[in-house]
Amino acid sequence: MEFGLDDADSFDVVLAVHEAVSNAMRHGAPDERGHIRLEASVGDECLTFKIHDSGEFRQPEPTAPDADHGRGLEMIGVLMDEVVITIGPAGTTVRLSRMRR
Repeated sequence: MEFGLDDADSFDVVLAVHEAVSNAMRHGAPDERGHIRLEASVGDECLTFKIHDSGEFRQPEPTAPDADHGRGLEMIGVLMDEVVITIGPAGTTVRLSRMRR
């Protein structure tokens, strides 16, 4: 995939996608039969990743006193230009987009 990101931007994108996939693996698939799908596409001006899992999305509460997770989505939002979460009967899809700089 050729998009022309420098090293720092490439690191940011890889970190954001890694976090989204980790979230899907940890929180999304309800059991061993849960599936996770990763799609990537490159347009002229936008790099897009879609991570789909078969679980239900639960909004994290990272500021709760006993929180041991919940900051990943905030980090992803800082690293990417757009984050869209779609919740449906077949699971959750997180779409991450990074515009060409």
